[in-house]
Amino acid sequence: MRSYPQIYMPFKSLKGYDDYIASKEKVEVKDIELLQDKIDELNYKIRQVSLGNIITIVYKDHNAYIKKIGKVSYININLKQLRIVKTNIPLNKVISLEIEGE
Repeated sequence: MRSYPQIYMPFKSLKGYDDYIASKEKVEVKDIELLQDKIDELNYKIRQVSLGNIITIVYKDHNAYIKKIGKVSYININLKQLRIVKTNIPLNKVISLEIEGE
């Protein structure tokens, strides 16, 4: 019998592609200050969100704003938490929210 190596490296034809895609998901911008009427409108929209809604959300994550589209899998207004699929988003970091179909 022949002895084969025990460790195999996965073949990646495009080296650095995963890092490139990850870097394009985040765009660094300066902080956005919301006016009180925009905050009130955002709070109203957040209260309209329910489980299973498809939403488009923009939120701050460290030094970048992320735009994410997906299905709401968890929301708790009291804990100020929202989850789109597997991404947890603090509601105090949200700057824009749109519910699909409204």
